[in-house]
Amino acid sequence: MRNYLLLSLLISCLALPAQNLQYELSQIYHSSEWQDSERKDYSYTANNHLRQTNFKVWNQVMWYQRLQEIRYTRPNGLIDSIVMMDSTQRIFELSYYHYSSNGNLDSILKKAAYGNQPLRFYERTTYRYDSAGNQIEILTSSYRLGAWQLMEKIEQSFNRQGRLLRQKFYLMDFNGWILDEEAVYEYDLVGRKTTEALLNFLGDTIYSLDYFFGSNGLTSYAEFYLHTSQGPQLAGRQDYSWNGNGALDTLTNLVLDPRDSSIVPQMRWIYGYSPYVSLTESIASMEWSVYPNPVQDWLNLEVKDWEGTRISLWRLDGTKLGSYPLNQAKARISLAHLPKGIYLINWENRGHTFKRRIVKQ
Repeated sequence: MRNYLLLSLLISCLALPAQNLQYELSQIYHSSEWQDSERKDYSYTANNHLRQTNFKVWNQVMWYQRLQEIRYTRPNGLIDSIVMMDSTQRIFELSYYHYSSNGNLDSILKKAAYGNQPLRFYERTTYRYDSAGNQIEILTSSYRLGAWQLMEKIEQSFNRQGRLLRQKFYLMDFNGWILDEEAVYEYDLVGRKTTEALLNFLGDTIYSLDYFFGSNGLTSYAEFYLHTSQGPQLAGRQDYSWNGNGALDTLTNLVLDPRDSSIVPQMRWIYGYSPYVSLTESIASMEWSVYPNPVQDWLNLEVKDWEGTRISLWRLDGTKLGSYPLNQAKARISLAHLPKGIYLINWENRGHTFKRRIVKQ
């Protein structure tokens, strides 16, 4: 059974502003002490695309490493491939990214090498989208006996704001697709996720997380419940701490000690941010809005830090359609002359570029 929400319990808050994150340091709890167990270091391209992730694992004697390298060869900044290497620079996994004519991710093909064997295809994932550009179906196939064989399927549904509401996980057997598990999500009026739960194929809840928010509006802690015949039982908690710039400082995973029913620390993530990228600039990058999306005729832009900002519109093939310097915090761009499709709207400010995908109807 796929432990989807258990994984979410551990890493759900790792989606931080990518252009800021310099490292993640996870620490495991042993004998009442925090001990380093693994670390991820990040490096970026000049326009803040993630370029490399260096994974390091501590085994009490030395650091073992593996390196993830992201390669961009397309003019619109899309990922071409991701290479996984060990500490000797030997490639043991290679993922190729393919896109449809409108720029949506169409498929990912993976090769892997075990031991001294050459790289061989072993997995393919394909994607399907709705009219708003949301991924609504994800199919995974394995390469066996010289052919691709369907293995897993994920169906996703979204609300009007584009937030994920449900994910249904299917497995392929001799009789076709079998519903295995279903994840459901709930949000408050300002779009914060308040609940996520995993259901089995009978529709019974297996476990759930409830999120609670502090006075700063950010997640303060989350409670993890196992659902049994006796009802939901508190089994763990996540504690969050944030720095003054609204970025995550620590995420601590706590579990229920079965010996005395106390909550004890199990794992902690510590986050560090690059001194070469201003947190203020990164937060400003999130303080711009583009609406409506999808759009028909006029696209509205609102930018808090508008001085020195330039907006540009691009096709997904890298063709620039126009550039619009801002002289106020609000602006409108006419898209009435453009054919239906998906475009990129770029915001350039202080040497950094941020992108949004726009659906023209």
